[in-house]
Amino acid sequence: MYRADLPKIDVRIAEEDLITLFEALIDNAVAHHHKSTGKIEVLARRDEQRLMIQITDDGPGIDSNQRDTALKVMTGLNRKCELSGSGMGLPICKKIAERYSGVLSLNTAKTGSGLRVDIELCELPNASHKKCEAF
Repeated sequence: MYRADLPKIDVRIAEEDLITLFEALIDNAVAHHHKSTGKIEVLARRDEQRLMIQITDDGPGIDSNQRDTALKVMTGLNRKCELSGSGMGLPICKKIAERYSGVLSLNTAKTGSGLRVDIELCELPNASHKKCEAF
């Protein structure tokens, strides 16, 4: 199922970086979701001066003690599953968020299992290039 009801928010981010961000995070969610009954959710909302993006899957998630490692380049977690990623996707997304004064964090999905990736990007008041005070 696909539903797009995204808020109109002006953020300063290059088109190729935004595409890379979404492609890598959605690819990661697809690769790790529950294969037979999988669900992936992409949400976006405005929160004060930020665009908040959440991408959630219902896969095995990442243990809280491995999340820092998962965000380092070339440090795939070597889970016991049929796929082995390059270890580049999440770290690249983190760098993209930081490039635009944003934050990327890894969390457990609200259901108690699965991964929720939270991204915060600064909203630009009146499309100016001001930095967001929240960061």
